[in-house]
Amino acid sequence: MHKLMLSGITGVIAGCFITPFYILTTAAVTVSVVLLICALWRFTGRHLTGRKRSLAYRLLQYSLILFVTLLFSALWRQSQLQHRLPQSLDRSYIEARVLIDQVTQRERGQRLRVTVLSARMLNQVNQTAELPALRQLQLNWYPRRDDVVPRAGNEVVIRAVLRAPRNFANGLAFDYEAYLLTKGIDAGGYIRSLDLQQEQQPHTEPRQQLRQTLLKRVTEAATPWVAGLLLADQQAFSARQWRTAAYTGTLHLLVVSGLHVGLIALAGWLIGAVVMRLVSLVPARRLPSPGWLRLLPVVAVTGGYVWLAGAGIALQRAWLMILLAAVLAMHRRRPDWLEIVLAVMLLVLLFNPLIWTRPGFGFSFVAVIALLAGFRGRKSHRLEGLILPQWQVFMALLPVMLWWGQSVGAQHLLANIVAIPWLTLVLMPLTLLAVLTSAPLISDLLAAAGDLFWAWLEFAQQLALPQFAHLSLPVIVLWYLLLIVFWLGVPRWLMWAGQACMLWALFLMPPAEQRSVMMADVGQGLAVIFRDGTRALIYDMGARFSERFDAGSAIVFPLLRQSGAQQVDQIMISHNDNDHAGGLSGFLRLARAYGMPVGSIVAGQPQEDETYPQTSCDDPQAADGRLSRWQNLTPTLRWRMLAIPLSERSQIRAVDNNQSCVIQVDWHGLRFMLSGDLEKDGEALLVSRYGAELQSDILLVGHHGSKTSTSPIFLNAVKPAQAWISAGFNNRFGHPHAAVMARLQAQDVRILNTAGCGLVRMKRPGLPVCQRHGWQPPWRQR
Repeated sequence: MHKLMLSGITGVIAGCFITPFYILTTAAVTVSVVLLICALWRFTGRHLTGRKRSLAYRLLQYSLILFVTLLFSALWRQSQLQHRLPQSLDRSYIEARVLIDQVTQRERGQRLRVTVLSARMLNQVNQTAELPALRQLQLNWYPRRDDVVPRAGNEVVIRAVLRAPRNFANGLAFDYEAYLLTKGIDAGGYIRSLDLQQEQQPHTEPRQQLRQTLLKRVTEAATPWVAGLLLADQQAFSARQWRTAAYTGTLHLLVVSGLHVGLIALAGWLIGAVVMRLVSLVPARRLPSPGWLRLLPVVAVTGGYVWLAGAGIALQRAWLMILLAAVLAMHRRRPDWLEIVLAVMLLVLLFNPLIWTRPGFGFSFVAVIALLAGFRGRKSHRLEGLILPQWQVFMALLPVMLWWGQSVGAQHLLANIVAIPWLTLVLMPLTLLAVLTSAPLISDLLAAAGDLFWAWLEFAQQLALPQFAHLSLPVIVLWYLLLIVFWLGVPRWLMWAGQACMLWALFLMPPAEQRSVMMADVGQGLAVIFRDGTRALIYDMGARFSERFDAGSAIVFPLLRQSGAQQVDQIMISHNDNDHAGGLSGFLRLARAYGMPVGSIVAGQPQEDETYPQTSCDDPQAADGRLSRWQNLTPTLRWRMLAIPLSERSQIRAVDNNQSCVIQVDWHGLRFMLSGDLEKDGEALLVSRYGAELQSDILLVGHHGSKTSTSPIFLNAVKPAQAWISAGFNNRFGHPHAAVMARLQAQDVRILNTAGCGLVRMKRPGLPVCQRHGWQPPWRQR
């Protein structure tokens, strides 16, 4: 049975990468070859007997399951992609009648998730492509004061600009396009106008009504814990609290998971025990089996809770495991833990074949396998029973956390040692009691316990303790092989000693020292990382998109960690526009939380920051030439400022773009010119001041390729062999401008644009590689 389920799991995952035509063709050829072999075998008078026949039947079963799941997964993926807005229709302007499913308040405006009832295109972006049958959209809405505020359940007519789903291609683990496919969202975009069809009280679905009723039973101070811990409302905790949990490695505690379902199952088990006790008092014998009476409340109560909490991956997994274990128990069969886990994994994958691309899938199943494998056939005393489960889960999840870009270190261990028992033994029971009793005293105790929880995490966050380095794939494989050895039943003292040595080895493992230059794919923005050994220089940080997402923390910092950098020696922020400086605060917040040293920060328009003071490009050191001399970070990485003195700035337009810091970087003998958004008059001043010194091998094209920059005189002075452009795909500004592209092409300059390349990475001088030009999964839009 295990091999049969593994065949199905393999088929579902592999089917996401293969077309149905290829599967059917391969199957037809395989069946033809097998039939031919069978015919030849029969013709020669041979027969399969005994073990050979049994083996042949098993292989036939595995092959059949593999083929069916392969085909199912491939057809599912193809069906999803038929509804998705293609890249060729990006920025389509549509009018649609939609039903609002969800309204989420954002920092600016609202985010609406809507079901499309009908839609038509108002502009013809592509003459050959037709608008697909859109199902669900995720749209931003920035209402004016006099606009109607929509609510879930309203039916409205909208005019919206649609954006095709497209990943930031930086080689990081999270796959945004796959995420949208698993959620059934076919396009994003923003609403230009919204008209309410009819004034009516929006219909509230039963689940939402029940959630609101439960929240009314507790005080306002306790509401976040009931909404977040019990009902899986991600808006219950603030953006700052989510960041604190992420920085301390306790994010898994705030995500409703199998732990919560287990506590609810315990309540169901107690209900079943009461029911059985009552049944035993009834003289009649024609009643359901006692086993059914004990297990039905467990399945029913946990199923209702999973529905109420939104049926996330971990909840689906936990409930399906309970259901399968109950079915096996009713048939008087002792459950096989591995059989149950594999069956549940297969069911979850069949429900949504791309769900394995989301972090919750790995976290959920790795955690439960660690618990079941680690305790199979073992006896533990009470203290060990409290500590060992969470220790086993941590050891199993550590590579998963590092794979998904989470920094993990000693302070995370310390934070979890206190936070896990506090949440399990205090917060969760108080949350359930507060809802069940509706007593203000219990709600107040819950709020106070919650404040202590956050206070502890804030304290742990401030500790600058050693961090684990990013793990390579061979190290991850070795890690799990060693865990399997320790779970197979070695003496307990050897298990503890061995796993402690594994952690110590990770702390001692030096990070991979790389030399590289990376221009990150941050959309319509700029972020460039120069690496040499463990040292780094960063020029710009990309944009801040919302209170929960910015390029500095979501892209630049993970890339830096992945490349093995241990410190940042120099940060340059060209000027204060959001697309260049917006990600700085998020990056510095992560650097502070994870104890990464940050050197000096030089900015075109410096901001006040007590922890990380910023120096202006107009600092006297720049004007008198001291920063214009080469500054060595390593023997093969150096930089210098190309400053425009304050006395000459009156000759150029007084705009933010002309405040840009201009630097030249020498990396392993290659020179890079970075001018931010400096405009043509500023470029002319640079040419008159520095002349032939501007010559560089690679030009980071100014202002994303706008026609206001990269003048002929500047281009002739720099004389680049390559031009790197950081611009958003199909951006509304039309960058890079056709005139700039023509100018570069006329000088036979090799052009690399993040809009088509994704991340541009150079590991060997003169040989850049584009992230999008390698192999891409079939659901990825290039």
